[in-house]
Amino acid sequence: MNPFKLILVGALVASFVFSGCLYPEDPVDPVCSYDGKTYNVGDKFPSSDGCNTCVCDEKGNIACTEMACVAVCNYEGTIYYSGDSWKASDGCNTCSCTDNGLVACTKKLCLPACDPKNEPYRQYVGGSPEQCQVIKFVCAPGASYFANDCGCGCEQPKECPQWLNCMPGPDAGCSQDEIAAFKAKCPLSGIAY
Repeated sequence: MNPFKLILVGALVASFVFSGCLYPEDPVDPVCSYDGKTYNVGDKFPSSDGCNTCVCDEKGNIACTEMACVAVCNYEGTIYYSGDSWKASDGCNTCSCTDNGLVACTKKLCLPACDPKNEPYRQYVGGSPEQCQVIKFVCAPGASYFANDCGCGCEQPKECPQWLNCMPGPDAGCSQDEIAAFKAKCPLSGIAY
């Protein structure tokens, strides 16, 4: 065999071994890592701002759209936008959606709209708005009709006491004129004789 051919074949084998061509490695596709998640080349995924879209390119880089995002707020399952205001679920406070998507509500103390136990100037006839739609009643002269979230009935002026003390005694007792004037002004109050 020609020694020149042998050297040439040896050189070719050596070049394959040293270049790694005899044992090619599996090519690795680049991947992208974003917000703790891994994406493959070509994958599209939402940006962390919630309104833009990102893509993993062939070099493993991430490219995202750069649209201006409108802040969105979620309040008890309802979506509101930046600048929106609404009545809070407690019925007396107000909430709004901030520019950064946070809900901000006032923190006023909410008093009950009605409290029949602490309304001695009122006589409730119906115990709910639904009852008040079907119930029929007439208020005494001097009393007027009212309706609220607790029901409906007749009311007299708030300054009327629950009772007028007309019991006999040194400082008590009422004339018929006093009783008549009291009943005209406070028809729902009682009189103790």
